[in-house]
Amino acid sequence: MVIQAIMLPFQLKFGGDKGRIAMIGVFGALAVIGLVVAKGAEIIFGVSLASLMGNLPTINMSTFVTIFAIIALLMLFLSFRISLSVMNKKEF
Repeated sequence: MVIQAIMLPFQLKFGGDKGRIAMIGVFGALAVIGLVVAKGAEIIFGVSLASLMGNLPTINMSTFVTIFAIIALLMLFLSFRISLSVMNKKEF
């Protein structure tokens, strides 16, 4: 559901083939940003994200699912707003 929320605005803006190429670039950029944030957290704050992920099982499962559901809904709403903006600007 989250991947579809990210993909839809790109598909509407660039079309099928160019949209896929743009998505590869976006996922690559997200991977680089994730690595930079992880290394930055270790260097600046001295917090290892690997140890933080090890502590996740202590979180209640219902809390975990609720957090991810809220994040997914926010991403879908943002995707809807961006897609609506793209469609309003598009000339047919």
